[in-house]
Amino acid sequence: MSAPADSPVHSEPAVEPPTHPFVLRNVRRNFTTLIVDPSLFVMGMAFFDPITVLPVLLERLGASKGLIGFTVAVVAFGWTLTALVGSHAIHGKACHRPHLIFWNLVSRVWLLALPLSIAAFAVGQPQLALWVVVGSLMLFGFGKGFTISSWYDIIAKTIPPKIRGRFFGVQATAVGLSSLLGSSLVLAILRTDRLSFPDNFVLITILGCLSIGLSMAALFWIREPAGCATEPDAPKTSMGDYVRQVFPLLRQNQELARLVGVRLLFEAGALAVPFYAIYSNKVLDQPLQMLGVYALTRSLGRVLSGPLWGALNDRRGASFALRMVGLAAPMPPLFALLSGVSPLLLIGTFALIGATEAGLHSSYNSKLLGSVDERTRPLALGVANIGLAPIALYGYLGGILLGVTSYGLVFALAATIAAAGFVLSTIWDRQTPDPVPT
Repeated sequence: MSAPADSPVHSEPAVEPPTHPFVLRNVRRNFTTLIVDPSLFVMGMAFFDPITVLPVLLERLGASKGLIGFTVAVVAFGWTLTALVGSHAIHGKACHRPHLIFWNLVSRVWLLALPLSIAAFAVGQPQLALWVVVGSLMLFGFGKGFTISSWYDIIAKTIPPKIRGRFFGVQATAVGLSSLLGSSLVLAILRTDRLSFPDNFVLITILGCLSIGLSMAALFWIREPAGCATEPDAPKTSMGDYVRQVFPLLRQNQELARLVGVRLLFEAGALAVPFYAIYSNKVLDQPLQMLGVYALTRSLGRVLSGPLWGALNDRRGASFALRMVGLAAPMPPLFALLSGVSPLLLIGTFALIGATEAGLHSSYNSKLLGSVDERTRPLALGVANIGLAPIALYGYLGGILLGVTSYGLVFALAATIAAAGFVLSTIWDRQTPDPVPT
């Protein structure tokens, strides 16, 4: 039996076509818009930061370490579980911006429940506030998955391949600066004596909702070229048939499977990430105000490393840049492991987290978008994202391990797994090196 007419496996191997004149005419507008949107979004997420703000908020509301780890993981990586559904929704459509706008609105509106529930219930009924906060964050985390494939597909359609490394580098720097601003506000709010719990977290979450809401406006400025579409009378591939295309795609594009595998190992730091702030406060006896310092340091890591990653991508290729990310990935948990000697090393942990995040964003996405063609891209993006779904469990597993072992063992395990990713990425990239940059 033949596959449906719009089946992704019928497309040819990835070949970059000449850049369309429409793309060239609108490249500056789209370049700017696709930097403003995530910058405002990430500034808003600084107020819901899964490394610093959320763990402390959830603990104040009475959450267990396992629930903290699971909730933080869903906020950071829950989108991976729903990405393939989002890819199926846009598959065969020429334009994806309407889908992107609608599902961003649906997923982000749940965040409004956080300031309301904290203000109303955090003091008298903290358990009720906890479950409203956890439920809203999970709906937000999973909801992002419906938009992630369309967002990256629009980037692939609007940003020419020869400047994608520069684009992702500039984006990482802009995102870092906006995160720095958001983190500065978080630090100021936590430091002031005029606000105590829960009023400080009410204000923090209100500001986060405002910034994330403003980022929605930027989406309306995107000028998206029409892409590959199925014939109007061609039947839509069912979700079941779409899922069955996953393994043929991975057999056809082994580079995609290797890329996802390396990313899973690089992200092993997520085993420990939700607990750095708690470790600082409970074990190292650092004041709560250090949360703002850590968030600022993480943002500085993003800002300062963004241009470096962009230059590495454009000049040395995405594979080389990804290997350098792999070299940095084990460092945050190693610094945390040594912070018992000097708590200042924990500041280095957060700086390296920011640098690694910027590097993964730039090199991984450049490599991913360059490894597939336009017709297979929605499916490939969905597969790549759902392949990262185990990362959503890393924080939960870290919480379970922490309950039966120690902070030191969890930090050491995270560093070891990330180091294994660097070794494998070096071996695999010798088999499939990047083409010589021109």
